[in-house]
Amino acid sequence: MHLPIMAYSAKFASAFTAVFARPPSPRRNSATAALPSDPPNGDEAMREIALDLAEGADIVMVKPALPYLDLIYRASMNSASRWRLTTFRASTRCSGGGPQRVARRDRAVMEVLTSIQAAGADMILTYSPPR
Repeated sequence: MHLPIMAYSAKFASAFTAVFARPPSPRRNSATAALPSDPPNGDEAMREIALDLAEGADIVMVKPALPYLDLIYRASMNSASRWRLTTFRASTRCSGGGPQRVARRDRAVMEVLTSIQAAGADMILTYSPPR
């Protein structure tokens, strides 16, 4: 039985997601073990993806998706058919409102999801709060 392995390869401390600590990994030294990927350094993210694939990952993730569409595109251009690229999109939080506001929000969510798919993501993990 083969269970797919998903690696959180390119994780960024971003205003779009909560700041988090990267879990220790045998390939990272103690100086970098608690640091998320450096946002302006796309080459580092691509190296992390390559290392995760070399270690056997079936799925790699870019998180958050929206500000890193360029990395999603780069990773998808380097993809082999043996692995999948997924992303995480933080929710769009909106306060209450009438039907027009809900319709605008729904269109905005679809526009964002479409841009992530167009950049090359195979899968998108996301959530939205109840209306």
